[in-house]
Amino acid sequence: MADGRAAGNGQTAGDAPRAPLGAASPTAAEHARLLARIGELETRVRQRDEQRRAMMHILQDSHRSNLRLERARRAMIHIMGDLHEMTTEMARREQDLRDKQEQLVQAGKLATLGELTAGVAHELNNPLNNIGLFIGNVIDQNCRSDDARSTSAAS
Repeated sequence: MADGRAAGNGQTAGDAPRAPLGAASPTAAEHARLLARIGELETRVRQRDEQRRAMMHILQDSHRSNLRLERARRAMIHIMGDLHEMTTEMARREQDLRDKQEQLVQAGKLATLGELTAGVAHELNNPLNNIGLFIGNVIDQNCRSDDARSTSAAS
């Protein structure tokens, strides 16, 4: 049989035949052999119990390690999310900065163009004003000359 007992009598293969019930008590040799066998079995039970406790300790350590690993994984996911947000924000700010710099360049160009236009307008207006004044003076003199001729011809 699988557990090493002989069929029908409950004895193991290494055991000496047992006395039937109501027979005389075991001899000293049988008693010593049974005590030795009990000692072996107790030793095996203690070893198995130690192995079981060691295995339980290993499983508990493994479980704690898995929990720490899971917490670390969650923290890493959180950090990666924060990093992604920060990277996106930095890219947006960098683009804003580029846009502002471009606006400043355009504003500088427009200011320079405005100054140039004002200078050109000033340079054109001065001679035109002088020409206008000269023409006005010529017309005034012509009118005075005509008036003086008309008054002298009438007199």
